[in-house]
Amino acid sequence: MNNYCCGNVVQNTACCEYPGAPIPRDCEFETWPPAMAYVPMQPWEETYDMQTGLSAGTIFPSLDLPFTGGGAG
Repeated sequence: MNNYCCGNVVQNTACCEYPGAPIPRDCEFETWPPAMAYVPMQPWEETYDMQTGLSAGTIFPSLDLPFTGGGAG
């Protein structure tokens, strides 16, 4: 069984049974490292017309990627 709670919570308690369970108040979030993300600047390019952009969910053709479903691995 995975322990999705803080390390100081006894495993096999109700809190640790599933992802998304409430995190106990004694968790010390300030000890967790901050997250980092790299988000490149979107270069301007020709855009879709309004109707196509609304249907595709983006006005940029290079961001119009097919949704194939399925898991990550």
